[in-house]
Amino acid sequence: MGNTLKVVEISKEFPGVKALDGFSFSLRRGEVHALVGENGAGKSTLIHILGGVLRPDGGEIVLEGKKTHLHNAHDAALKGIAVVYQDLSLVPNLSVAENIFANRQPTGRLGFIDRKALNSAAQQLLQQFGEETAPTLQVRHLSLGKAQVVEIVKAISLSPKVLLMDEPTSSLSTGEVQRLFANLRKWKREGISILFVSHNLSEVFEVADRVTVMKDGQYVDTMSASETTEDELVSKMVGRTIQNIFGERLQPLRHRVRLSVEGFSRGSDFRDVTFQICEGEIVGLAGLVGAGRTELGRAIFGVEPPDSGELRVDGKICRVRSPREAIQTGIAYLTEDRKIHGLCLSLAISDNLVSPNLRAFVRGAGMLSDRRILSFAELCRERFRIITPSVRQMVMNLSGGNQQKVLLSMWLGITPKVLIADEPTRGVDVGTKSEIYHHLREMAKQGTAILLISSDLQEILKMSDRILVMREGRIVSEIPGEDATEELVLTCAIGARCPQ
Repeated sequence: MGNTLKVVEISKEFPGVKALDGFSFSLRRGEVHALVGENGAGKSTLIHILGGVLRPDGGEIVLEGKKTHLHNAHDAALKGIAVVYQDLSLVPNLSVAENIFANRQPTGRLGFIDRKALNSAAQQLLQQFGEETAPTLQVRHLSLGKAQVVEIVKAISLSPKVLLMDEPTSSLSTGEVQRLFANLRKWKREGISILFVSHNLSEVFEVADRVTVMKDGQYVDTMSASETTEDELVSKMVGRTIQNIFGERLQPLRHRVRLSVEGFSRGSDFRDVTFQICEGEIVGLAGLVGAGRTELGRAIFGVEPPDSGELRVDGKICRVRSPREAIQTGIAYLTEDRKIHGLCLSLAISDNLVSPNLRAFVRGAGMLSDRRILSFAELCRERFRIITPSVRQMVMNLSGGNQQKVLLSMWLGITPKVLIADEPTRGVDVGTKSEIYHHLREMAKQGTAILLISSDLQEILKMSDRILVMREGRIVSEIPGEDATEELVLTCAIGARCPQ
């Protein structure tokens, strides 16, 4: 089996950061090759270079035996390289079909777009993937998972020789992940070479033929997936052994109810939702995609307030109709989509960190104190191990895991009574996951009530003192953490008989 793609001594440096340092690896024809490493290891930088978005400072790219220069993304596509990026590249106000065939729409004799042919071709590709989304639907109406599927279909529509996938499953439901893996196996049989980047090591072992580990921009090792273990990969990735990444479950304080939600309803999103969380308690919110978990979290935070219902914090009725009012009440929200709803990517790390509570950083004359801001930012950088040459650096230049750490640490400034953590470890490596779990437990230890919304069942099972299961906008079951199993949670989520 020959190599379709070979990378030789590739290097890339950004101000203060050497993202790739003489990295080499090869991708065989018709294989799924997983690339793993900590956030900041250089995986996404390599993907951007192979996709023609970035130019390397040194090294060679060899495509089908020939040394190749990739001048831009269009050039890479013409040479048979398609990319599914970690950050979606779809245009929200265009239809699914228009996004799939962007700049390649079929036209009639007069040069106008042939809408019928466009939608038919898109429909065929979607059906091949097992996706029922209408090709005429605007992307802005899609869930994050459905948009990710469209991004994947868009890439495969190019009939590539090489398919590069950077965290393609981070927003997908369990069913969508399995459909993707079935397609990966089919594409592999058709001779497509697939580079698969994922922090979910169980997925790596399910779908990959070989695994390459990288650390600090350098090559570490390549192994057959069938001849290594998860512990070995983690050890090579982080340079140390990580035991019990979820930390020790603490005994909740439960001296008083911190958050009380009574009869929350809004349209078809959720109905008559009632629950309580005590101080120091981590309550998991589980359910299938579309169950209403994120919508409920956003409603509590005032992003999309409920039509009816009552909210209490520390026993006091609170009228929360906006995020500002939520923050003033002591409620913090760790959004599932850090890039769109959580962070200001074009601002400095320090600016993001103080944004929820600017009043705390004002000096006597009513002006922001640069010294206070920098002092707080440095405290966050040290406490949360944010890897950056300077807190003045723009957030967009950080790796995904470090962006997630900024998102979590920015809520330190308001010392929240309640934290809604929606998919807090999506798209981060196992080492960063362990750190985030540690910080969540530490916040609980200090008395914060935490509502943990997650599609990762192991995360829900290992972190939660109690688990609330949502189905079709309602809480259908409450399960004590010590009694919860994956089978029981899924049984409740799909509507089978479960404990009340």
